[in-house]
Amino acid sequence: MILALDIGNSNITIGAFEKGALIFTARLITDCEMTASGYAERIQGILLSKQRDITSIDGAVICSVVPCTTGNIASAIELLTGRAPVVIDNKTDFGLKIQMDDPMRVGTDLLVGASNACIKYEAPLCVIDLGTFTTLCYVSGQKEYQGTIIIPGIRTTEESYSKAAQLFTFEINSPESLLGTNTKDSMTSGLMNGAAAMIDGLIDRIEEEKGELKSIIVTGGFAEKIIPLLKHEVTEDENLLLDGLHRLYYSF
Repeated sequence: MILALDIGNSNITIGAFEKGALIFTARLITDCEMTASGYAERIQGILLSKQRDITSIDGAVICSVVPCTTGNIASAIELLTGRAPVVIDNKTDFGLKIQMDDPMRVGTDLLVGASNACIKYEAPLCVIDLGTFTTLCYVSGQKEYQGTIIIPGIRTTEESYSKAAQLFTFEINSPESLLGTNTKDSMTSGLMNGAAAMIDGLIDRIEEEKGELKSIIVTGGFAEKIIPLLKHEVTEDENLLLDGLHRLYYSF
């Protein structure tokens, strides 16, 4: 079994692969205060809940945008397995020409997703990740990673709503109609339809600047709820990053 761990700003997504297939996923809260032993206990707990033993782990691969957590997760894996995991960084060969001002500062999660998208889909393409931040990454037909758009994510925007006077926290769902007839529905529409309209508009602008996209891939925690609101035809790939990490593991 190979573990793939995507360490994001809010959550650590864990995927377990056997014989090339993803057999389960799980999440942990990203916590810079958590020790390696603490993470080891939580990862072991996840494995036990899935009826898997640590002896079944053949290797692990990590991608992280949270430096304060990377070392502890890597140490946790080594505590559990006796083996150091593969840690993806900006020196990794992603199979892309990274045309950014400072390639060493591009988020490795973005590069993993873009790299895997180029293998699975036709370029030029745009990868849209709806996580803590909403990101749109463009890759040309020559596999040139040419730029990124980064926007506060849906959850971040929802949290800002709750801080406003007379507004409240609400469950994030797809709105039933465009125009809300009460505060909750109005906020839901503004949040979700606003995000969808922004994404549609940004896709249009990317195509105006770069030309027609052959593929638009959407991933991340809010993909399922945003995709029905989009006007562009897109492909949902829920496990784009985990699959990409699994593929990169075997390149080392």
